[in-house]
Amino acid sequence: MKVGEDFWLTLTCLARGGKFLLVPEPYYYYVVRSNSLVYTSKLAYLHQNCASTLNFIKTEQIVKSLPQLAHALTENYQTLQRYFDYFTFLELLQQRKWQAVTALLSKPYISIYIAKRIPGIIHRRIQYHLLGNKTVYDIFHRKNAPPKHDFYSSLKKALSKSS
Repeated sequence: MKVGEDFWLTLTCLARGGKFLLVPEPYYYYVVRSNSLVYTSKLAYLHQNCASTLNFIKTEQIVKSLPQLAHALTENYQTLQRYFDYFTFLELLQQRKWQAVTALLSKPYISIYIAKRIPGIIHRRIQYHLLGNKTVYDIFHRKNAPPKHDFYSSLKKALSKSS
């Protein structure tokens, strides 16, 4: 497992009854290197994350013991799968393959996702091409943007109900 190792370790400990204490001091620095998972292909990242989610649900057998957690992870898996389908479509489109049309027709939520992203796409293109903002496509450029899917709130809620 290469995706979110710290997340899955923490979740495994919590699912098995572990307790944690928050110490409000930094004890490590996070460094991003060019070969880091942050820069991994989106498709590879999403595929690994989907596999890790399914593996965790199966391995920890949480469906009966922690149904709220299983529900939160299942919702997260479905969201990741939709993103995977979207980025697969984009890759096919960029390669000018006709399978892109098939993907678009077989998964209508891709069209909805594209429609929702158009204002952001136009904004980034204007910023980059017309205003010369070369950081607009940088992964850390949008670090203060609100989360699209609040998985951690559902996870926190699920864990508090189970204890």
